Amino acid sequence: MLLDDAWRCLGIAPTSDRRALRVAYLHRLREVHPDRSNSPAANDATVALLEAYEAVLEALEQPPLPSPTHAPESKEESAGVSMAGNDTIAVALPPTDAYLAALDAAHRLGEVIGVEPPSGLVQVLMELRDAAGSRIMCQLLITLQGRATGVTELCCAIEPLDSSPSPPIGAVTELLFDELVAGGAARA
Repeated sequence: MLLDDAWRCLGIAPTSDRRALRVAYLHRLREVHPDRSNSPAANDATVALLEAYEAVLEALEQPPLPSPTHAPESKEESAGVSMAGNDTIAVALPPTDAYLAALDAAHRLGEVIGVEPPSGLVQVLMELRDAAGSRIMCQLLITLQGRATGVTELCCAIEPLDSSPSPPIGAVTELLFDELVAGGAARA
């Protein structure tokens, strides 16, 4: 997908602000996703939106994926699962297996409220606590992107379901990372 087409699909002007990009992506996803839209083209629109989002992320020079073949050096990499960014996890599995591992981890994190295997989407209703201990109900959206290297990226987005501030995406991604490792994702 051409970058100009990607920005147009996302409905925003080009920006390097990843938060604005994610907000635009989630806003458009709520409009076009088949769970929310009755349009016969909802599946195609969702796929196009995911492709646009990925194209823009790549254009913003997302950090390169760590190699899944070297030994884990820290919690940043364990059992073929590694943090590839603040909101991205790399899993040393093909997309189908990574999707099943993500779905398994999602069930342990909260209530899975939406799945779309062909598009690589998993939606999870989660209850989190803020620094003051107040309850925040959130929706976690996990999107998968397979890579030719045999690694699959799990991109995370979190959105509160009320007017609460959004929890830090890095902390939520870390929760998913821990569940993937606990579930033995690389052994799937």
